Amino acid sequence: MVSWRASQAVCQSQQANLVTVNDDNEQKFLESILEKNGSWCGLNNIKNLSVLEWVSGEKSGYTNWAPNQPVKDVNKRCAKIQFTEGQKWIMRNCRKKHKYTCEKGQSSLTENVITGMEMAF
Repeated sequence: MVSWRASQAVCQSQQANLVTVNDDNEQKFLESILEKNGSWCGLNNIKNLSVLEWVSGEKSGYTNWAPNQPVKDVNKRCAKIQFTEGQKWIMRNCRKKHKYTCEKGQSSLTENVITGMEMAF
């Protein structure tokens, strides 16, 4: 488990980024591989507290927030898919250590996902 920034660095070292979730199908796929684990994803508001953006630069209008999320809190700037919230998204402190999911490119998730430290699908 590593911080959000360290997770993104690992993803980039594999020519990937933290995962962007574009629709309900991708969300369901992630839920199926994450099972009882949460995971960092690429959504954050590090540059501007009022603007959520995907680290990949993709423009996705899809969201899957847990109740009372996203919070605008200077200490919680990175999004996590949270198992205890039913795989909904929550904002967390970017320094917290969690598992992560990387995505290579913008094509089929089933062919381009890397999770945790060693797993690849």
